[in-house]
Amino acid sequence: MTQPNADDGGPDGLASPAPGAGEAFDPFEEPSPAAKASRVSRRTSLAIVAAAAVVAIGLTGGIAWIAVSKDKGRDPSMPTLVLAAPISDESLDSLASSHSGMKFAVGPGDGKVQLTNMKGDQQNRVLTGHTDAVLSVAFSPDEATLATASLDKTVRLWDTETGESTATLGPFDDEAWSVAYSPDGTTLAITVADGTVRLWDTATSQYSDDLGGHDYGALSLAYSPDGALLATGAGDGTIRFYDTATYEVVASLDGHINSVFGLAFSPDGTRLASASFDETVRLWDVSSHENTLTLDGHGASVAAVAFSSDGKVLASASADETVKLWDPSTGRLIVTLEEHTDGATAVAFSDDGSALFSGSGDGTYRMWLLVGWDPGVENG
Repeated sequence: MTQPNADDGGPDGLASPAPGAGEAFDPFEEPSPAAKASRVSRRTSLAIVAAAAVVAIGLTGGIAWIAVSKDKGRDPSMPTLVLAAPISDESLDSLASSHSGMKFAVGPGDGKVQLTNMKGDQQNRVLTGHTDAVLSVAFSPDEATLATASLDKTVRLWDTETGESTATLGPFDDEAWSVAYSPDGTTLAITVADGTVRLWDTATSQYSDDLGGHDYGALSLAYSPDGALLATGAGDGTIRFYDTATYEVVASLDGHINSVFGLAFSPDGTRLASASFDETVRLWDVSSHENTLTLDGHGASVAAVAFSSDGKVLASASADETVKLWDPSTGRLIVTLEEHTDGATAVAFSDDGSALFSGSGDGTYRMWLLVGWDPGVENG
C-alpha cells in the first residue's frame, strides 16, 4: 500500500482521499526511524507505571481517582491526565471500553490488538491475526465478543475471555474501516472502503444484508441508542440514515466537504455528531436532519467524536495533536487537551463518565480523569 505524504494537504496521521470513486486510501503515515526510536524509549520508561495504573483503576474505579484529585489539588477547569500508556511503535488507531468498564481494547497500526480484561486474573492479551492497521474495535453488548476492522480487508471476532479468534469475515473487496454492534447485539454492521455496508447476523453467523449505497468509501458508522437508526459516513462527505426495520435509506445529510471519519449519537438519540477531514465537527438534529452546529476549532482533520454518558460533553480527536471538549448544546469550546505528540486518532468516554480515553499516532493511549472536573469552569 502506498503511504500518503503528510505534506500533501493531509495532517499527520490522516491523508486526503484519493480522487477516484471507490479507490482505497490510507489515513496513516509511516513514522520516521527517529520517531520510532523515541516511542520505544517512552514505552520502556512508562511501561511499569502504565501497567500498575491500569490494574489500580480496574480494581478501585472512581474511588482511586477521587483520592488522586484530592491529594493533587486538581484544577477544576482541567481534566487530569492520569495515564499515558505506550502500546505500539506505530500509530494507535482505535480504542473502546466495554459497557461495564471491565474490558478495554486498543487497535494499533501493526494489527496486534491489545485486550485488557479486569476480571479475575486481570489478563492482558495480544490478539494476533490482522496483518495491517486496525481502524475500529467494538465490544458486543454482552461483552463476550470483540469485533475488529482492519486495512487488511477483514473483520475478526474474538472471544473476550480467552482471546481466541472465533471468526474471520472477509476478505472484502476493499479495506474494512469501521464496526458497530446494534444495541440488542443481533447485528454487526461493517463499513468497507468500496462504499458498501455489510450486515452480519450474530445469531446465524451469516450476512443478512449488503446495503451498498455510498458512492465513495463507507468509512464510519454508529447505531442510535434505541437501535432504530444506523448512521453511516462516507468519503464524499455524506451521511446516511438507515431505518433498521427495513435498512432503507431514510435521510441523506449534506454539509461536510470531505471524508466523514467518525460518528456518534448523543445518549438520548436526538443528535448526531460527525467528524471530518474538512477539519470540522458537525452536530445534526436526528428528527429534522438539520445541521444545528458546526465546530471549527481544530487546525487539521478530525478523526473521531464521542459523547459523554450524560450528553453534556462532546469530545473530538484531531490530527492537530489535540483532543477538544465541547458543550454540544451551545458549541462552546470547553477545553483543549494537548498532551499527545502526534495526531489524535481515537476518543472514548468511560460508560460511567469518570474518564476519557484518547489514542494517537504517537503510539500511546491516554486516560484523563473527569471526576472533580467542572465543564462549566473556564480554563485559563
